[in-house]
Amino acid sequence: MSVSFERTTYSGRQQAFWRGEAKMLPNGYKLENAIAAGTVLLRGAFVHIDTDKQTGAVVKFAKVVKGGTTSAPRVEKGSYIQAGDTVQIIGGTATQVVTAVDTSNAEYDVITFKAALTGATEGAFVIESDGASDTPAPKYLPNAVLGADRKVEANDMVALDVAYDVVVLKNVVPSFPTEWLADGGLCLKYNPKIIFIHS
Repeated sequence: MSVSFERTTYSGRQQAFWRGEAKMLPNGYKLENAIAAGTVLLRGAFVHIDTDKQTGAVVKFAKVVKGGTTSAPRVEKGSYIQAGDTVQIIGGTATQVVTAVDTSNAEYDVITFKAALTGATEGAFVIESDGASDTPAPKYLPNAVLGADRKVEANDMVALDVAYDVVVLKNVVPSFPTEWLADGGLCLKYNPKIIFIHS
């Protein structure tokens, strides 16, 4: 008589911070960009904070992967881009409005634009834009990371718990532009206390 072992898998995700440790800023930072109700903002997400105003914004970006078109590119999972956002390609000079985001595929999401966005091809990064007509720029660049998960509820005054000193597991968070790093790719450009390593 032989023994057969059944394998059961469970959904979940790996811890974004090395050993789960992070130094947190006091108080919460009021969310200032649009995030749809029901969205869970995950620990380790890039944020931009203003310590004077006590506000914070989620940096909405996504890496374009193979397949799709410049009007409906496929992007890596884990983006917070949503319908109504104005976006651009990092380094690009054109903007476009997002009309829909399809998250039904397990391998990638599809972002649909009102019209084609020049440069939305494999390897490029789509990012929320300030929408300037002459020289658009990313609306937010990261200077901190989210220190705790936060579900956005309807009619909620969302306060973000922000980590300012932490070791982030680079292979757990979504792919991000290398130009966001400094010191040979070790730390975040606008906050050298946030360090990235591979686990």
